[in-house]
Amino acid sequence: MSETFFPINDLLRRKLQTSLIVTSVTLCVASTLFLLLFSEKIGFGISLMIESKLTHGFSIAFSQFIIFVGLLIFIVGAVIISFMVFVMMSQRVRDIGLMKAAGCPNDLIFGYFMTELLIVTFVGCFLGVVLGILANFASTSMLCSSGFQISQEPPDFWLVLLVFVLFFALALIFGAKPILDTTKVEPAKAISPIIISG
Repeated sequence: MSETFFPINDLLRRKLQTSLIVTSVTLCVASTLFLLLFSEKIGFGISLMIESKLTHGFSIAFSQFIIFVGLLIFIVGAVIISFMVFVMMSQRVRDIGLMKAAGCPNDLIFGYFMTELLIVTFVGCFLGVVLGILANFASTSMLCSSGFQISQEPPDFWLVLLVFVLFFALALIFGAKPILDTTKVEPAKAISPIIISG
């Protein structure tokens, strides 16, 4: 039982680092999801208002611009979350070296740090999705109460699921890379202060 909770206890022991990473992942996912959901609503509302006033070609160009902005927001969010998780796992290189020097097998080390990565990534992505949906709902309600015509439909479930799954997968891929690289390094090199991970 203690082996199962060892990664959780280690994350709780490193409260500042764990909370900073979870907060960063949460804010990144939340801001990306909020901007995608909100730009979809704003774009749809603007399209309805100007549909009869603009030509068909300009309406198509405007909708493509909204899609481009949404894609750009998603790519920036994905790059930031990948970088944050990569930095988190790269900081654990010396810990991996110490575990290897103590005689732990590579699969045990990889499983231990992968469990930590899964916990941090899942919690951050889940909280980010919840916060992004709440921010979208609050901003939509505020704009509607101010007299703007914005759609009050619930958020697109597939978009929310897509953001969660893609960010979760990217965080795991980029977070697992330094773990895999370090488990292949000799213990003396992993413990050395001059090792360059990545």
